[in-house]
Amino acid sequence: MKLEIYSLIGCYFSSKAEYMVTDLKLKNKIKIIKVKCEEKDKYKKKNNMDTFPQIFVVNGKKRFKIGGSTDLENCLRIIDEIKNNNIDINSLCMFNTLINEKSKNSKNSKNSKNSKNLKNSKNSKNSKNSKNSKNSKNSKNSKKNK
Repeated sequence: MKLEIYSLIGCYFSSKAEYMVTDLKLKNKIKIIKVKCEEKDKYKKKNNMDTFPQIFVVNGKKRFKIGGSTDLENCLRIIDEIKNNNIDINSLCMFNTLINEKSKNSKNSKNSKNSKNLKNSKNSKNSKNSKNSKNSKNSKNSKKNK
């Protein structure tokens, strides 16, 4: 397994990520790809990420997205906690699963709320349009009757 970091030259967060991994003593397991500013759109598209750094764990042909420098910092903190406190890895995995399920549920509820709001706004527009057309018809009829 290797850690792959796409680091944007001149980016504070990219520099921070590079600095964090220098202390890991895994020089042959870390690949830092320096990205020039004019190349950043190419890497945004390639890695399906909008920000830098773009950090992945690579195992053979599989790539697992870690995220940015804050995500890397969180991963390193978890690894440190496991090393120093002998945390049971199974408990940590169950905790991670619960967090992921919770975030999926909150995303789903947000999406359903957004779709309800969209439907409500469409319905209110339709009802306004029908009221306006009725009002204009009534005013035309009243003018004819005069």
